[in-house]
Amino acid sequence: MRKTSVRKLALAIAMMVVLPLATHAKTNVNLTQVILPAEQTIVGNYYAAGNVINVAGHVTGDVMCAGEQVFISGQVDGDVLCAAKKLVVTGNVLGSVRGIANLVSIENGVGRNLTVLASHLYLATNSVVKMDAMFLAAEVNLLGTVDGNVYGGSSRVALAGQVGKNVELVLEDGNWKGNTAPFFVDKAGKVGGNITYEGRYDVDLADRLNIAGQIVKKQGDGMYFNPMKSMMNTWMWYKVICIFGALIIGLLIMLLFKKQVVHLADKMVEKPMMNIGWGLLLIYLVPFLVVFSAITIVGLPLSVIVGLLWIACVMLAKPLMAIVVGIVILGRYRYKVAKGKTRPEVMNPIATMVLGVAVTYFLFTIPFVGSVLGLIAVAWVIGAAWMLMKDLSLKK
Repeated sequence: MRKTSVRKLALAIAMMVVLPLATHAKTNVNLTQVILPAEQTIVGNYYAAGNVINVAGHVTGDVMCAGEQVFISGQVDGDVLCAAKKLVVTGNVLGSVRGIANLVSIENGVGRNLTVLASHLYLATNSVVKMDAMFLAAEVNLLGTVDGNVYGGSSRVALAGQVGKNVELVLEDGNWKGNTAPFFVDKAGKVGGNITYEGRYDVDLADRLNIAGQIVKKQGDGMYFNPMKSMMNTWMWYKVICIFGALIIGLLIMLLFKKQVVHLADKMVEKPMMNIGWGLLLIYLVPFLVVFSAITIVGLPLSVIVGLLWIACVMLAKPLMAIVVGIVILGRYRYKVAKGKTRPEVMNPIATMVLGVAVTYFLFTIPFVGSVLGLIAVAWVIGAAWMLMKDLSLKK
């Protein structure tokens, strides 16, 4: 890979993860468990959020989900896009699989591409990826088949399956010493093209004859020993996590509080400068009051509660700003004709969220300017929320 390969890889993964199409869909939100029964068929896309998600039925469109544990055991005709602590795919996916998780386990067929950000990536022996596999993961075990290319960045890659075309890797070598190689190709591992990698150590091959093409070691010390490259990788990971986190938070907000968010957007557009002013005041005044209150024994519990609420507001402000931007771009309402009359209907919440996050977080990544815009965005949302609560309290 070239010097900018890891950067391009992360950007490509981020773009493929955060830009799914949102059309007609069924949404299922539950704080504990979400189950799509095996006998049920969803025509169109399926969106789910919960602690444990089990998609055992047939989905003719895409599956987009967020949870602690996600199991895809049914057939999905479209793509799977999920964020979870554990993502296990045992069903057949005709499209692509895109996921961010601590553990991603693929145990069946993937009709197109596999794109993963994970701590551990596992491709079982019976798994088949029909096109390319792309990953950034700490540890990777490829026991299945990838008909296309394999692109990735990792600390350790064990290849005991088959790759139809080329393998291109950037290896993190800093934690591997002695005879332990960060890239190992087992006797059962086969590569139909070239192996190209960047790292300090040579690839450990059990059988050179299983590699049809050349083995090319690029100049460089992998991802660990170059301080500037390591800093860029850390920054890049942070931005990817922020973007995907904003998508998941935004998804939950739009599914649970869509009407309230629309009211918030109206309030933000109504008096922007006043909202920003109130927001800046609250951002800097609340921490001072929390510290002052914590000095007294009586005020300590209250200061803890207010402090946690303040942190939550600041964390939610940017995703809310992204949603509001999406609402403004797509238009406040779209009108739907029903029995000869027109009535307002709020736009597609998923499309609103994705568009808003894409625009705002692109602006937030601009050096210096992005920091200023981020502060203004947080102040704007907090100020508008404060003014909205004041208006509601006066009406009561």
